[in-house]
Amino acid sequence: VLSALMNCDSFRLDYPLFCNMVDLRILIECECARLASQHATADELETLRTLAVQIKNAVQPLDAADPMLRFHYLLTQYSGNAIYAMTFKSFEATINRLIRQHLTLSPDLPKTAKLHEALLRSLELHDAEASAQNTRLCILHGMTALKKLYHD
Repeated sequence: VLSALMNCDSFRLDYPLFCNMVDLRILIECECARLASQHATADELETLRTLAVQIKNAVQPLDAADPMLRFHYLLTQYSGNAIYAMTFKSFEATINRLIRQHLTLSPDLPKTAKLHEALLRSLELHDAEASAQNTRLCILHGMTALKKLYHD
């Protein structure tokens, strides 16, 4: 079942699995943000800054999908915990699909960009708790839009 979920190519996960995916992302990525706030190098933060600019400057909503996916994946890498990064990578296809669905259904790029900029600032300030909270807000922003799929 886990292997099928990691490679799920259906348009919509069933609602309980969707909620579980949100919980998994929050659990892993918030902890990664805490760790990355302490471990990320100046060069790594500059890479995240470049991605945040790409998100902000996206002409079409879907143009922000690849930079968003890469931003969140690199956050797991910069945590210093290889297992967290591998877990994210295992679910990358599903996460990518969810990001693209979010950007299609509710493409609020200005808010998405601001959330990622706030996350970047908290990482640069080495503020572990703010980094975790900003990561949570980024994830919930996208997932809230997707919940509309289940309540229509």
